[in-house]
Amino acid sequence: MEIVKTKEGSVLNVVVKGRLETATAPQLDAEVKGLAADVMDMTFDFSELEYVSSAGLRVILMAQKTMSARKGSFKLAGVNATVKKVLDLTGFSPLLTFV
Repeated sequence: MEIVKTKEGSVLNVVVKGRLETATAPQLDAEVKGLAADVMDMTFDFSELEYVSSAGLRVILMAQKTMSARKGSFKLAGVNATVKKVLDLTGFSPLLTFV
């Protein structure tokens, strides 16, 4: 998995490429836990994400909770049909904002 971050002011865009699974989820989790205090809006760009496992789902939920606690926003962009199906089947979709 590859993570590419771009920050403009309080907005952070995180492009996640490859597979978000047990072996790679800790890398994205560390990025969420290490967020700068001034980040108020975060988007995970999944346009190049091929697969997400339950470990990846946990990181997505943690990111949502982190941004909610900051009274900020969290969005998912570029979600393909395969990843969207996993989010739908697990009941995560209603909790998330898709752009």
